[in-house]
Amino acid sequence: MRKFVSILNTVMWALTLAEFIKLIANNRASHINIDMSHPIGMLAWLFTISVVITIINYLYYHLINPKK
Repeated sequence: MRKFVSILNTVMWALTLAEFIKLIANNRASHINIDMSHPIGMLAWLFTISVVITIINYLYYHLINPKK
């Protein structure tokens, strides 16, 4: 399960970065809105989900159940 969450975390951050690059390539860099409390748009949703997965990964696999 640890490997799955790690891969999921990497994939989500890669998708977030790809969406960010796509927005910059389409000359809409001035319209980037990342609001974690009320996400609007694909980039905001990807960023919010990536942060949540990262927090869960860190809390569980590094603080609660670390490798021995």
